[in-house]
Amino acid sequence: MTEQKTDTLQKPDMRAVLSRTHLPHELNSLLMPIMEAVSNAMYGIEEKYGDKAASEGEISIVFKNPNEPSKTEISITDNGVGLTEENYKSFQTPFSGYRLDKKGRGFGRFIAFKIFSRILYSSRYEFMSSKDVRCFRFDINGDDEFIYFDGEPDFEHTGVRVEYDSPLKPWHEFFREINIEGVRDSIANNFLPYFLYQWLPKITIQFGDGKPEDIREHFQGIFIEFDKGTIEVSIDGFNETLNYSLTKIPKTKSYKNHCLLFSAANRIVGNPRDLTNLLGQPHFTDEENKKYIVLAVVSGEAFDRRLESVRKLYE
Repeated sequence: MTEQKTDTLQKPDMRAVLSRTHLPHELNSLLMPIMEAVSNAMYGIEEKYGDKAASEGEISIVFKNPNEPSKTEISITDNGVGLTEENYKSFQTPFSGYRLDKKGRGFGRFIAFKIFSRILYSSRYEFMSSKDVRCFRFDINGDDEFIYFDGEPDFEHTGVRVEYDSPLKPWHEFFREINIEGVRDSIANNFLPYFLYQWLPKITIQFGDGKPEDIREHFQGIFIEFDKGTIEVSIDGFNETLNYSLTKIPKTKSYKNHCLLFSAANRIVGNPRDLTNLLGQPHFTDEENKKYIVLAVVSGEAFDRRLESVRKLYE
C-alpha cells in the first residue's frame, strides 16, 4: 500500500498582498486605519458589555502633534475585553474567519502599513482569576512580525490600545492639513448606520492639547431616523430585500446635498451618491428658513454577502 503523504498551506505573503492593495491617495484613505481600529474596539466592547455596550463602552482617539507628520502619533484606546487568547490567535492569522458572523475579513489591521511604518499594540485582559497583558510592536515588514516589550499598558482598565506613528512620506501632505472636524465627520459618516439603528459607545477625539470632543454627543441629535422601510429589488438575477433608512440633517460643508449611502456589515461603503437631480434641488429649506438635506442609507443581507465586491463597486 502506498504511503499517504500530507502537506499544509503556507501562510499568505502579506507584504505581497498589501503591495497589490490599492489605496486612493486621499484623506478618507488616511483615516481608514483609524476606522478599522474603532470597528475592532467596538467588537471588544460588545464582547465585554453585551447589551450595556452603548452605556458602558468608551473609545478614545488621540492625535499627538497633529499637522507635524514627522512627530504625529495617533492612538485608539477602548475599554473592551482586551486580547483574549482566542482574539490573539485570530490577530496572528491573516484573513481569519473569527469574525465572519460579523462580516469581518481579518485584513483591516494590515491596511495601516500602507500609511504608517510603526504600529504598537497594548492590551489588558482580565476574567475572574485569569489575567493577561500584552505589549508588542506589529510589523509585517520585519523578520519577526511580533516584537514584545516588558511592562504594562498605560491604562488601568481592560481593553486594547493601538498606536500609529511614523507616517510614510507620501501621506505627509494630508497630515499637515488634517483637523478635528474632518476626522469627526469622517468617523460619523463611516459609522452612520450605528447612529441610525445600532448601539454606539462613547467616542472622543482629542487633537494635541485641545479638549476631547464627544462624537456621539455631537451627532446624536443630528442623525435621527424619520422614516424607514424595505424595498424588493433584483440583484444578479435574484430577488433581494433591502432596508432603507432616511434622516434629515442640517446642510454643512461635509454634507452639502441630498445623498444615497450604501451600508454593508453596518459600515458605509464607497462614496455618497448625489440625489440632487432625482429630488430637483441640492437641499431643502424648513419652516425656520434653515437648509437641510436628506440622507438615505440602504442596507441588506445582499450587500453583506457581497461585502468585498460592494466595496469595489461603489468606490
